This record gives sequence, C-alpha cells and structure tokens, in this order.
Amino acid sequence: MNATFDPYRDWLGIAADERPPHHYALLGVAPFAADSGTFEREFQERYRRIRRYQVGEHGDDAVRLLNELAKAFETLSQPEARRRYDEQLRRERPELAALAESTKPNPDPTSSGQGSDAPERIASVPPSTSLAARKSTGRAPAAALTSDVSDEASGLVGYRVLDRTSGRQWGPMSFDQLCLGVENDKIDPDWWIVHADWPKPRRAVTVFPELARGARRNLEAVPPTLSTQADPFATNLAPALPAPALAPTKPLRPVRKGFNWIWGMVAAVVILGAILLVLVVIAVRSLFPGFDPASTLARGIRRSGFPSNAERIYQPTGAKVDLLSMLDPFRDSERIPWSRQGNSLVSPPGGPGQLVVRLTAPASYRVVIEARRLNGIESINVGLPVTNGPGMEGQVFAVFDGFGGSVNGLSMVDGRTPDANGTATNGQHFADAEFHTIEIFVIPGSITAYVDDERVIEWSGEPRSLMVDPRFWSNFHRDKLMLATWSSSYEVRRFDLYPGI
Repeated sequence: MNATFDPYRDWLGIAADERPPHHYALLGVAPFAADSGTFEREFQERYRRIRRYQVGEHGDDAVRLLNELAKAFETLSQPEARRRYDEQLRRERPELAALAESTKPNPDPTSSGQGSDAPERIASVPPSTSLAARKSTGRAPAAALTSDVSDEASGLVGYRVLDRTSGRQWGPMSFDQLCLGVENDKIDPDWWIVHADWPKPRRAVTVFPELARGARRNLEAVPPTLSTQADPFATNLAPALPAPALAPTKPLRPVRKGFNWIWGMVAAVVILGAILLVLVVIAVRSLFPGFDPASTLARGIRRSGFPSNAERIYQPTGAKVDLLSMLDPFRDSERIPWSRQGNSLVSPPGGPGQLVVRLTAPASYRVVIEARRLNGIESINVGLPVTNGPGMEGQVFAVFDGFGGSVNGLSMVDGRTPDANGTATNGQHFADAEFHTIEIFVIPGSITAYVDDERVIEWSGEPRSLMVDPRFWSNFHRDKLMLATWSSSYEVRRFDLYPGI
C-alpha cells in the first residue's frame, strides 16, 4: 500500500488542515449552503466514485468514507437535524461562519472593492482549484475526485453479472456501469458478480451491502461519465461463460425458499413405510395367531443379556451333549416360539420356528435328532456351522423334506437353493407321522447327512460359500447350531451333539 495515500485528499479533495472534515466538506459544498438538492446530487456522485474502491487494496478506507458520507447526507438532508448541526458547527468553527458570510453574493460589486472575477473562498476546496470550477459547482472539480489510475489499469473492468436461476448474464462492464445497475434497481441481491481477478464469484449483496438493506435509490440523472455508455443490462447475453477463467470454482445454486420437494418425498416415504409396517403386523398376526411382536421383542432383549459363560467350547472328546435338555423354548426361540411338551420340544404350527443352541460348535461334530411331523407337509431344518480355519467360517441349513415335502439338501450354497446348488436329493421321510432319525457329520469343509441310515446330503467345499437365507431365518448366529421348521409342526424328542468325530 502507498504510504502517502490519503483518502480524504485523493478521493474527496479535502486538505490536511481541514481535519476532521465537517459534513459540508465531505459532500464538497460550501458551509451552511441552503440548496438541499445539491446535497443529494453530491452525495450520489461521491458515493458512486468511492464505492469502486471497496474491492481494492483500500477497501477499509472506502467503507469508512462511505459511512461518513451517508451520515453527512442523512444529517444535512433533514431540516431539523441540519439546523442543530449548523448551530454546533458555528460554535465549534466560528471561522467557517465568517467565511460563509464573506462569500455571500454582493448586490453591489463596486462597493466591496472587488470585481466580479475576485476569487471566492469556499471551504474544503484546495487552493489549486480553478475559480470557474468553484463557482460552477461549489466543490472540487471531478478531476480532483477521480483516481489518476484508469479503470483498465486498475483491473476494474471485465465484470459480469450472473443470474443462476434463469441462466442469464450481462457484461463485460466497468465498475461504474455495475454501480449504475445497482442504483437503478437492475441487480438482484442473490445474483452473482464475476471478475477475472477474483478466485471465485461473489454474491451481489456481499459486494454491495446496500442491496440487503433495501437502500437503493433510482438516480434522477445519469452522471456525464456514464451517459454515453451503453446500458449493459439492456441485452441478455448467452448463458454460457465465454472463458474458463471466469467460471465459478464451485457450482452455484440459487437459494430456494419455501417447501423443499425432496423433504416432501422423504416424509411421504416415511409415512407410507409406517402404514405398510402396520399392515404387515396385522397380516402376520391374522395368519399366525400365536405370534406376538411385543413378546418376541421382549425375548430378544432378554437374550441380549445372557452371561458369556453360557457359551462353552467343547473339545473333541466324543462325549454326548444333550442339547434338548439345555434348550429353553421361550429364551432360545427366534420368530414364532417353540413349546415344551413333556420331554419333547414342539415347533409352532404353520409358521417359521427357529431355535438357537447357545453353544459354540466345535470344528468337527456329529448331530443326532429324532423327530416326527405332527402336521403340514414342509421341512425340518438343522443349522450347521462349518469351518476350515480362522476366517474360513460358514453356516448353512440342512433341509429335510423341504420344498413341498420331497427335497433334501443344503440351503444355501453360493447363494443358490438346493435345486440349483447340486446338493438336492428327492425323497419323503416324515410323511407317516412316525419318529425318524437324522444323523449329520460335519468336519472342516464337509457335510454328510443321513435319514434312517439313508444318505440324503453330501457336500464338500469352501465353507465361505455356505450361507443362511436371510429372507427366512435369523442369520447372525454363525457359530451356533440351530433347529427350525417351516410351515409344519414337528415334535423333537432327541437332539444330541457329539464333538470330535
């Protein structure tokens, strides 16, 4: 910044010995002038000239002087406020009052001993100002108020105004034309102003704060320096920016007011989802009278509080573990609960019933189940965890008499059901309502299953290809044995685990 820069001197032509400047000096009119119309004209011209420097290195000085100009104009444009200010100024600066009296027009020039060309003494006008300029304007001439640096040299050309809502733009234009657009109410506060020297576009209201205050005024006359310039807002140019340097660095979106349709869609989806959930609960309860969502939720909460010592890892000793006596149908049921009848467990009629054994299964084991079908034609299923080392775990349901009562196999392998994964065998075993024995052998990477000594399932492969179908079963007990039935009721009187086959 230039160390000799003086905004009062360089912009307003106020000499150093007239500080602090009074309101008349700021507006460039003679002290105690009576023409109130002059105040607005001078204020508008000086305000416009100084405002161009808001975006330069002297921005702080420009803002300070603009505020002082506004205060001076507000005071002098109101008769009562001006009267009080004149009284105060006469008390504080009596020399100004004497100067004002001495510069009043004399009806008899010869009586004063001076000709009509005698120089006037007007406050706030530098001695170098010509007599003609002082007589015609009562202030410093326009040259004294204009920086000696042109618009082109100072980078104050090449402005563009963008209306992102409609895609219109205007320009390029000078800063004076931009100011004229503001003062004639042709620029909206939410429009954007672009200049090649700016790193990104600026909203009009940030460059011209008066847009937010609603303080814009229509000019009665266009200043002479702008009267010959074309109105840049009279023509709508192409919506695309002509040069990448002027393109905004970030997408600019207009501020949308009122109801947002995106939030409306979100609210509609939430409401429809709630209605659908209520309808599903009603339908499930009508199809499965024994199903109680509240009780199921309560069981889930209670299960989450099981002590960690309830899960034990059995070493390969071969000793039998009676799982049937360990199962609590109320505690261990998923979905529709099972029930205990004597020494047997009975699955719910008609609905999916799933029991989870709260034990961590060993790597190799044998499972023996004795069961019979009480009603229905669908399957009994055994959930089998399978491992082939750390990070190589999987889990799958072995299905017996499933898919209409005639298919046995694993569901699912590589995301496919038994009829498509190569493990399916045909045959019915539980249609006679008699007890039958299921025997399953699991070793790392292999599953073999028998019903009454008839081999019905055989698989070997990568355990990670095995999965529990999440559409029908809870699939987050990956290291647990499970017992389940589908659309049929079974009685299970034996459920034994033999670790370490």
